[in-house]
Order: sequence, then C-alpha cells, then structure tokens
Amino acid sequence: MKSQDDDGSLAPALQPLLALKPDESVALPPRRLSLGGGRECLIQWEFGRSPAHRLLRLTDRPAGLEGDAGPIPVFQAELDLASKALTIEWQNANPAFADWVGNHLPSIASDIAAVQPEAKATLAERAGVGSKSGTSLTDFVPHFVIIVALAAFAYMFAQVHIKP
Repeated sequence: MKSQDDDGSLAPALQPLLALKPDESVALPPRRLSLGGGRECLIQWEFGRSPAHRLLRLTDRPAGLEGDAGPIPVFQAELDLASKALTIEWQNANPAFADWVGNHLPSIASDIAAVQPEAKATLAERAGVGSKSGTSLTDFVPHFVIIVALAAFAYMFAQVHIKP
C-alpha cells in the first residue's frame, strides 16, 4: 500500500473536487466504468470520517459474477474539503490499473464535481428540506369533499329511512 501519490501527478486531477465546499458536496450512488477484458471500475464518492472529509474510491474488479477475484486493486483519495488536504492511497496496485486511473481520474473528478449541485438539490427535494412549510387551505380540499359527501349521505339516509 502506498500512502501518498509517489510523484504527485494525480493531485492536480483531483482539484475540481478539492474546490467543493463541504456543505455543497453530497455522496453519490456508486457507478461503474468498463475496463475491458471482463473487468470494471467501481467509482464511489462518499462521506468520510468527518463532515468535511470525502472519499473517492476506484476499485478494479471482475465485471460479472465469474472471474478471478484475486487481489483487488483499489485507488482511494481522502479529501478534506475544509483544509483542502489530500491523501492518496493504493491497495494491491498494478501498473495497468494505475495507468487507467491516471488517464481517467481528471474526467471522473470533473464529472463528480459537475453533478454536485444537481445531486444536492435532488437530495434536498427527497428529504423535504427547503420545501414550503406550513399548510394552506387547498391542502384540506380532499378532506372537505369527503366530509360534504358523508353529510349528504347522512341527510339522504335520514330522509328515506326515518319517518316522522
């Protein structure tokens, strides 16, 4: 396992992610990119150990259920969005995956940074944060319709079945 990017060539590719503010960055669902030869790269952008930390993890793995699961190469970048610090780690690195990461990391980082505003808005909408608060009279229209219908039924029932 390498604890740092040995030659510092990957740090500039991660600058779009380091430019994010902690409160503007949200985790994204994992996605996959084909590496060819029955392999894929699993891309994970998730929260780290504190509110300002984010993890970018790229994992080289078999694309299907079958395939050699041997040592799984993993590239992981831990970003501290508050202090703009960066730590890069490799696990079971192999030259082919390292080259692929070097070639594709700029576009991956740019894509993640580009979708952050939309992902944050979608997450806020799902959570109901920032939506209108309180209730209005129009929220109760379905209730009024049901009450009026029940009252009409009770009146009709009383007219037909209750004799004076």
